[in-house]
Amino acid sequence: MSGTAVAGVYGQIDVSSGTLSGGNNAAVQANIYGANSSTWTYLNGIYVEHAGGGVINSFARFFGKSTYVFDFESNAHNQMSSTCTPSAVTGTTGGLKILVDGVVRWIPLAATCP
Repeated sequence: MSGTAVAGVYGQIDVSSGTLSGGNNAAVQANIYGANSSTWTYLNGIYVEHAGGGVINSFARFFGKSTYVFDFESNAHNQMSSTCTPSAVTGTTGGLKILVDGVVRWIPLAATCP
């Protein structure tokens, strides 16, 4: 296969002649419905797998201009913290290898964030 865009699923939104005003506007959106109680351990919004023997470039690739690389918003759960200061982070035990403008960088992972 060759070409500029080969995909199993391709989502595109054309906003060249429209106006967006609020809401969640996206070319691709995953919406999980019905998981109203308990913890759904085996349910994910997005799942990417490459279990073959070869090595792919990355699990996610982004190109273009944006205000943020990621935009996380909590609904009062404990998966993130906006109050943890860098001095409170302890126990760096690894990292995520990323590529930024062709340069390898690491995002450090902390064991705790009081």
